[in-house]
Amino acid sequence: MQLQSHQETLQELDADVYALSNDSPADHASFQSAAGLSYSLLSDPDMEIIEKAEMQNGNTSLRGYSVFGEDGELLYSEENDLFGQQAPAIKDQIETVLAEQ
Repeated sequence: MQLQSHQETLQELDADVYALSNDSPADHASFQSAAGLSYSLLSDPDMEIIEKAEMQNGNTSLRGYSVFGEDGELLYSEENDLFGQQAPAIKDQIETVLAEQ
């Protein structure tokens, strides 16, 4: 996975990084194990967080990234199918968003 290959870049952020979808915890566990992922996969079957992140597309979640403040407020959200490949630029965008807080 592209995101996994840029894990070091994202670990430089002063933030917690998670992958989030409406898949079940069992599906996440299976995928995480099969793909050898080191980051956490969070399940949001009711799509409450996904909706708050403005990443809902009907009954599925969009690919992209969102930034929440420590208080749970949505600070930034961007649909981006290539977020794994664009991790360095996304890291810079996240740092900019966090610096504005």
